[in-house]
Order: sequence, then structure tokens, then C-alpha cells
Amino acid sequence: MFKWESLKTQVPCTQCPLWSMGGGRWVKLGAFSCREQVMADGIKELDKLSLRDFSQFYKDLVVGDTAVLQGVYRGMYVGPGWLKTAGPRVISLRGLSGWWGKLFQADGEAFNLVERDGRIEPIFPMRLESITSKLDSAPALALIYDAGNPFPWPNIVDELRPLDETAVLGMTYFNVDAVPKIAFPFLIQKIEKDTESAEKAQRAERI
Repeated sequence: MFKWESLKTQVPCTQCPLWSMGGGRWVKLGAFSCREQVMADGIKELDKLSLRDFSQFYKDLVVGDTAVLQGVYRGMYVGPGWLKTAGPRVISLRGLSGWWGKLFQADGEAFNLVERDGRIEPIFPMRLESITSKLDSAPALALIYDAGNPFPWPNIVDELRPLDETAVLGMTYFNVDAVPKIAFPFLIQKIEKDTESAEKAQRAERI
């Protein structure tokens, strides 16, 4: 199974130029961030994993500090094709249509972010806590949904472990004792000020 940190060794510089053959010569089209390339390559690798593979991949990650998770994070669906197709449909039926990402505040409060009518809105408040994982009994960060959220969200837990300084793997499961802990993966990445999502992120931070 691949290691996330191995991706960085494949992208050694900070800005990689894009080139294309035009008029018989190579023409520089622009540049992409190596961080963006690492993320793109990482998503390709994660999409190859089964749910069982994700369980092992998650176990190999080290827990982060709650203080590190602050700001706006863009969300992405990862995993098998059936999950990436079904995931958005399922959470839309439960009030999370247009899921865009997550907002982490300095006081430990967090929100899901949804995009509706071109605007980013916070819904379904949560608390970021340090816990003992229900998936592997190791330390983990977790988003605990407030009891006032609509069903089934008070029974949902998003466990989190960082992949690197900006990317975090989430594992979502139904936290009821009688229900087996089948976890579904997702990815969030912190929005940087120089990305195309920066304006939306800044609006979200002013919530």
C-alpha cells in the first residue's frame, strides 16, 4: 500500500512549469503548485483503495493536534467509484446537499460548509475533540455533531488524521453500539490564500 509521504519525493520543486509543443517548439503555458500536484496524485492513489484498504491506511496515520486544525478546508470525496457516486446523493438526502468542506474555529467549534446559490453557508455545528478511535483504539481527532442537529447527524462521527500539513483524511461512521463501525473516507485540504477558492474561503471565515 502506498504511503502519502512518498508522493512528496516525486515533486521536488515549489513551482513546476507546464509545457506544450507548439509551432515546433516547447512553449511554457504556466505553472502549478507542487502541493496541488501532490494532492492530485494522492487522490488518484486513494481512489484505488477499497474500504478495507482505507481502514489499514487510516491506522498507519498519526494523530494531529486539535490546535492545528483551524480555518477553511475544501472537501473531496475519495475511494471506490461507487462510493464517490453514492456519497453525495446519500448526504444530500440528509441535508448536506452541496457539501463544500469544513470550517474549524479557534475555540474548537466546527461547521460543515455547503455551497448553495453561489454562496458558502455553515450548517450542522460540531465540536473538534481528541478521542480514542472507535476504529483502531488509537488516538484520533473527531468531529462530534451537536445533539440539536437533525437525524442522523447526532449519531455520526467524523474521525480525522492528518496526511500532511494541509491535507486530512476523514473517516465517517454511524456511532451506535449495535451498528458495526463501517467507516467511509473523505478528504479535506486547507484553503491557501493564493488558490482559486480563496475568495469563498475568506467569506466562510467571516461567518
